[in-house]
Amino acid sequence: MLTLVLTSKNTRNMARFTFLGATETALFHRDEQPPVFAFLIACIGCLEGLRVEGSAQSVGEHTTSSFVQSIFVVILLDAIAALFFLEMGW
Repeated sequence: MLTLVLTSKNTRNMARFTFLGATETALFHRDEQPPVFAFLIACIGCLEGLRVEGSAQSVGEHTTSSFVQSIFVVILLDAIAALFFLEMGW
């Protein structure tokens, strides 16, 4: 990334300082979400995995259930985070 900034005058029509500011914002203000999402998806998958009973049908049902729950949680928390960041001006 440093090479990109040093070798080019503009990156997608951005000045260097604008590019660095956008990079700082992306790296330090928006990267809290992926680890949280990964943790929640793993927890949902583990909990649904523990509910599986002795048949292949049960595995399929709980796999589908964990997938749907994970998508719902990620979309819901992403919307809440977007509203929070919007209100905070980040």
